[in-house]
Amino acid sequence: MKLLYFDDFKLGVLAGDTVVDVTALVADLPHRGTQDLMNGLIENFDTYRGRLEDAAKGKGIPLSQVRIR
Repeated sequence: MKLLYFDDFKLGVLAGDTVVDVTALVADLPHRGTQDLMNGLIENFDTYRGRLEDAAKGKGIPLSQVRIR
């Protein structure tokens, strides 16, 4: 699973040639900025892994239509 920030620093999962926005799935992680969010997600990955994998199966935005940060 590959995580990335895209557009206005939304958190996404790369699923093939699409990006699935998972920002709402990790909204409960305390953070002050993008680096804190990613660090918190890494520290708590076991808790979020299933939700992220399920979300990655959903409809995404074509990679060509997003700006990867």
